Amino acid sequence: MTNKKRKDTFGNGLIAFLFICMIFLMGYAFKNPILLYSTNPEVEINHEYDPKTNIQQVFYHSDSSVQVSSDIDTKRVGNYTVTYQIKKAHQII
Repeated sequence: MTNKKRKDTFGNGLIAFLFICMIFLMGYAFKNPILLYSTNPEVEINHEYDPKTNIQQVFYHSDSSVQVSSDIDTKRVGNYTVTYQIKKAHQII
């Protein structure tokens, strides 16, 4: 009988742990809806680069709702900033 209680307690604990993990992941996806392949992509000089190709997945929005702005000049070596934003009904969040 005590062995059955241990199994039930372990199962309940496992279910609670998985539920908490799911809640955490959903909260993270709401806070950071754009998942990138690389946070610091490297581009070769004199090669074209489209920052949208760095988007791996967009949570809770469509890919077309992502607005990308950058000042990349592939003719010059340097560090450049790329900004990804979600457009939502005439607003940027």
